[in-house]
Amino acid sequence: MADQFTRPQIRDRLTAFVARWSQRAGDEKSEAQTFLGELLDSYETGWRQNTDVRFEHHFPSGGFADLLWKGNVLVEMKSKFTTPVLPETHWRQLFDYWDRSSFPDEGVGAPRYVVLCSFERFVVWEPGAYPVPTVDRPGPPRIDLMLHELPERVEALDFLRGTTANFAVNSVDLAEKAVDAVARLYVSLTERGIGAEQARDFTVPAGTIHGFFGSGHER
Repeated sequence: MADQFTRPQIRDRLTAFVARWSQRAGDEKSEAQTFLGELLDSYETGWRQNTDVRFEHHFPSGGFADLLWKGNVLVEMKSKFTTPVLPETHWRQLFDYWDRSSFPDEGVGAPRYVVLCSFERFVVWEPGAYPVPTVDRPGPPRIDLMLHELPERVEALDFLRGTTANFAVNSVDLAEKAVDAVARLYVSLTERGIGAEQARDFTVPAGTIHGFFGSGHER
């Protein structure tokens, strides 16, 4: 059975992922598939049983995509040394693959998301939802993240667990705001004359951060 991780668990797994890969060479040819497999594992393990997830997908008209999740996301990996000029240098190859990544015989369109990744930089576009005319490509990315930012921007790559990404959310900010809200509620209750133990019993079950961010709100 595939593991379904809570948001804090994903954040912890991404923190470990960042620690490992910040020390690696980041070579496209020898490390891309391992990197992508571990990144996917940070979000969930169900992709391993998903036949729509393909590494080194070969296009009949030529070329290989490092990762194609049919209808969801296309990822093109580049070596770490390309980081400073990643989108400017490689977006054409990515979008050329995207143009050929639908499966009309199966009723599956091109992926919603496309990602250029250099092991330490992630540039994400969303042409499946916000198409850009060919002459104006690639258009502004939806997000441009560095590797070390991943644990704080968990939701930005939520498509790696098959759900819709949220590019505006900072997980750490949300957690801090939730903690602050629970603390203010506790103080308010005690100021109204409710006993400390009763106030704690009321706020903790409703406001436990791991409980809140790991429940239906998170999945």
